[in-house]
Order: sequence, then structure tokens, then C-alpha cells
Amino acid sequence: MPTGAPTPQKTLKAAYDIGKEAGLYHVYVGNMPGIGLENTYCHQCHHLLIERYGYQLGQYNVINGACPDCG
Repeated sequence: MPTGAPTPQKTLKAAYDIGKEAGLYHVYVGNMPGIGLENTYCHQCHHLLIERYGYQLGQYNVINGACPDCG
């Protein structure tokens, strides 16, 4: 079992921003509930695709691998 402190929230947010700036579409911060970056949204219409809270899944709005609003 690894030891050490958890990755700081600031570092996870920076990694999220780097991924988005690099053009990645489905970037999210997992394992850090409550910071507002755990969900996945469509990169075209911004519809909520996958809702997460910690290890829990809420809504799952993907149909045949695509956004139900814009395809």
C-alpha cells in the first residue's frame, strides 16, 4: 500500500487545466468530491454526460458512445 500525503487539490486543478488547454475533451478530477470538476460534459454542447461524486455515479447520459443531445 503506498504511503504519503494525497495529491493537493491545487495540483489536481492544475492538471485539469493543462489537459483542457491541451485540447483533451473529457478531463475530470476523480476522487476529489465537491470541487466541481468530477463530472464529464459533452465537448460540443456541454450537456452533462457522466455525473460523479467520489466513487458514486449519478446520471449516465451516453447513448451508443455519444451525447444524447448533439450526437
